[in-house]
Amino acid sequence: MRQYPENTLAADAQFKLAQCYEESGRFDEALEAYVTLAATYPKSPLIANVMIRISDHFFKAEKFDIAAQVGEKFLEKFEGHEYGSRIAFRVGQCYYKAKNYTKAGDSFDRFGKLFPEDALTSLSLFWAGESYRMGGSNSMAFRRYNRCRWDHPASEAAKYARGRLALPEMLQQFESEANSVEDNN
Repeated sequence: MRQYPENTLAADAQFKLAQCYEESGRFDEALEAYVTLAATYPKSPLIANVMIRISDHFFKAEKFDIAAQVGEKFLEKFEGHEYGSRIAFRVGQCYYKAKNYTKAGDSFDRFGKLFPEDALTSLSLFWAGESYRMGGSNSMAFRRYNRCRWDHPASEAAKYARGRLALPEMLQQFESEANSVEDNN
C-alpha cells in the first residue's frame, strides 16, 4: 500500500490489513485501518462492507448508540444496497437495546416505509409497537400491533402482536379509541 498507493489493488490490500487486525482481536487497529481505507479510497465499493463490519462490531460489543449511528450513515450513503433492509432493521434494534424507545419506534416505522415488501416488515411493525409501548406511547403501540395483525395475519409477529393487544394497557387503549369513534358520531 505504501509502495503502490495508486494501484487498483491498494484499497483491497488496506481492507485485508484491517480484516487481519480484526480477526486477531485488535479491533482498535482494525478500525483505524478501516477509517484509513474510507479516507484514502472514498469511492471504493469496499466502504459498504467496512461500515457493516464496524456497525456489527459495536452491536456485539453492546455499544448500541455507536452501532446505530454507523447504520444510519450506511443507509444515507448506500441507498438501495443489498443489505440495506438488514441494516435498517438493525438500527431499530440498536435504539431499542439502548432503551431509546422513541427513536427505535421511528426507525422501525421508517423500515416499513422503505422496505414494505421485505420479509422483516411484519417484525418491524411488531417492534415499532414494542418500542412505542416501552416508551409510554400506548396509542402508537396499539396502532402498530393492529397493523401487524391486519397486514400480516399469518406471520409469527402477528401472533405476538395479538398477545400484546391483550395487555391491560392495550385493552384500555382499545376502549379509548372505541369511545372516541362513538363521540364523533
